[in-house]
Amino acid sequence: MTRHATGPDAVTGRGTGPLRFRYEAGVTTFGGTLDVTSFGYGPKEKFIWFEPALRVEAEGVYSDKADSVTLNSARVERPGLALDAKGTLAKITLTQDVNLNGTLRYDWNKLTPLVRGFV
Repeated sequence: MTRHATGPDAVTGRGTGPLRFRYEAGVTTFGGTLDVTSFGYGPKEKFIWFEPALRVEAEGVYSDKADSVTLNSARVERPGLALDAKGTLAKITLTQDVNLNGTLRYDWNKLTPLVRGFV
């Protein structure tokens, strides 16, 4: 999937934090934490999704040959919502097959203002 700086699939924001990448023989291992501010998805004129702050943590492996990512652990958190998952994203450049298992925790009172914007 191609992401562009502008257009309907644009992703913007600023992330800071420690990240590790190691490449050897077609396999990249990665891990770390990103604190992201001003995260936006969609056209800048009218984001589909906007988060003032969120945190992303992940540990995994990307294989060039298998065209897949294995997430040993992944966590995305914003006020009122946290997702923990692990699994695979296969055929990334073709069909984007996703097989994730995890837990979603939420605080409805904190999410209500966000959901109102979609309804």
